[in-house]
Amino acid sequence: DVILSAPDGALNILDLSNTGTSRPLNVLNNFIIASGGLLRLTGSGLWMESNTNAALSNAVFAVLSNGVLCVDGTLLLNNNSFVDAGTGIYVGLDTNANGLVLLVGGQLFLTNTMASAIGVNGFGEMDVSSGQVQTASGCMIVGSGKGSQGTLTIAGGNYVASAVGRLVVGMETGAVGVVSVTG
Repeated sequence: DVILSAPDGALNILDLSNTGTSRPLNVLNNFIIASGGLLRLTGSGLWMESNTNAALSNAVFAVLSNGVLCVDGTLLLNNNSFVDAGTGIYVGLDTNANGLVLLVGGQLFLTNTMASAIGVNGFGEMDVSSGQVQTASGCMIVGSGKGSQGTLTIAGGNYVASAVGRLVVGMETGAVGVVSVTG
């Protein structure tokens, strides 16, 4: 597990810069970017595997799969970077969360078969200005839980879903989902 966070008013940054994409940081279970945490990738990679360890099936963040990339802070993908999350992604998981994913270059591959979500219980936002988000056969939910707010903005770059993938906007009663495509 990797947990990246900071106390109120502080910021802790994990900066993976120019390490190359042929040898990505490999996380076997949960990668949690909590409030005050920032993961910045430039010319580097992050690879998350689906973990089949049954002991983790009851973990707090193992809601839809055994491991998860949880962003309640900020994930920034710059040029020539990639994240391959076979576990999916949850942006804004906690009720008071304010999660943000920025693609200003690079690629985000969600190869999971279970759902990913932007705005699970809190506020989640994904902005794609350059680069690519690619989803597998699971679905991407924008605004998942009651009282959540999810926003997906594509102002450049690409959002590519598989032939059987779904984009769900505003899943539960009281959830707000907004999708904006301007470029």
